[in-house]
Amino acid sequence: MCSSDLIRIEVGRVKGARFIEQEIVGPLLDYGDFRNQMIGLAKSSSDSDVKSVLRKFAEKAFRGQGLDVTYLEGLMSIYKKQAISKPKHNLRGIHNYLVEPLAIILSSPSFLYIKEKGSEKTGKLTQNEYAIRLANFLWSAPPDDELYNLAKAGKLDDSKIRKQQMQRMLRSDKAKSSQSSFINQWLGMNRYDETDIPEYKLKSDFRVSARQEPAEYFKYMIQNNRPVDRKSTRL
Repeated sequence: MCSSDLIRIEVGRVKGARFIEQEIVGPLLDYGDFRNQMIGLAKSSSDSDVKSVLRKFAEKAFRGQGLDVTYLEGLMSIYKKQAISKPKHNLRGIHNYLVEPLAIILSSPSFLYIKEKGSEKTGKLTQNEYAIRLANFLWSAPPDDELYNLAKAGKLDDSKIRKQQMQRMLRSDKAKSSQSSFINQWLGMNRYDETDIPEYKLKSDFRVSARQEPAEYFKYMIQNNRPVDRKSTRL
């Protein structure tokens, strides 16, 4: 443990108990840029700062597929109306004003659906569109910053880099979660809960482990690149 991993907090007296210090051992959780931006509004809550937060949040939510200027201005208009009607000059108040604009972003078709610019006709995907498809296929989630940056740099046309990214993505926890979800849907494991099992096994972890086994086996096959016919025979 290095010195940067240690945070000392003087607490004081609480109901007869005196806490001298509290130690938190890292690594500390990284809550991402958006949380840091929201906290930063406590120091500066000018319209330009709020607009920056909304723009970055929307761009991330819309998977980097573009953000119309008039859309962003509309969000700012809603924010300002909230601030005028419910004036409260503190961080909690600013966050409350942002609830409606953020809700509008999360209910937008651009967030709920994956829309590609050339979806009306057959053609080559853009680098960003390819990154989105790849992430949703392997992770059931949007691309991370590394994949976005490679797409922005136009490097996903390189087969070697694509292979490296696929291997990296398959090793991540996101892939494991996606694989479990896929196999459970494919096998219809929701019906397993309706199956009668011996009463004595209900008191153990039998149901949980039996349901988990196909998912763990499927993940093993994917992680170790095993033949598909072996997977199908075993399952």
